[in-house]
Amino acid sequence: MTDNLKSRLTSKKVLLPTAIVAALVAGTFVLGTNHNNAQIEACNTGNDDEACEYVLSLNPKDSYKSKLDPKVLAARGERIAAAAEKEREAEAKAEADRVAAREAADKALAEQKRQREKAAAEARAAEAKFKAEGWFELATGIYGRWCTDTCSKASVIGNQIYWLLEVWAKDRAAGNIYARVNILQNGTVVGWTNDTAYLSKGQRGVMTFAKYLPGYGSNYGAQITEFNARG
Repeated sequence: MTDNLKSRLTSKKVLLPTAIVAALVAGTFVLGTNHNNAQIEACNTGNDDEACEYVLSLNPKDSYKSKLDPKVLAARGERIAAAAEKEREAEAKAEADRVAAREAADKALAEQKRQREKAAAEARAAEAKFKAEGWFELATGIYGRWCTDTCSKASVIGNQIYWLLEVWAKDRAAGNIYARVNILQNGTVVGWTNDTAYLSKGQRGVMTFAKYLPGYGSNYGAQITEFNARG
């Protein structure tokens, strides 16, 4: 084979792949151009924002944008602006709602704290008043105090000398009550006496313990040694 023939064959081998590549590139360009034109047409219908978005992303941008309908672009811009404004308004409302919710929660917590403090203060005041009035616990939920003028002594005592124990079934029913007291003189037990009563929950009653002792009643004292209130 001559050198000239070999040269021509080699040249054809080189040109053939190059021609194929060129044809592929050209085909791709044609396909791309057709796709771009289709997107331009779709955008110009005014109903395909995605097509408009695609065309506006192409380079060079200005050359493709010039093929789009200005009215369509203007309407699209208005829609985008309106959507953005709506989103801003929604976010602003959401933030306002969050702030209002936090404020309401803080207000509720503050009110709960105020109510707790008020209840605690009232409980302390009631407890102080309760103790100042001389009440002490006789049994669970049942309280008593040695009477002064608060027991209406005249209606209970008559002509006898008594110790008077006011009993309050404050927190529960006392039911049948039995109480016994030792009588003391100078710290020494010199006798005893008892009394019974019946109280429902919330009721108060006065138990009377007769002294039956010589001398003045002020010379003696009473000490509760037994108190039963079984409800």
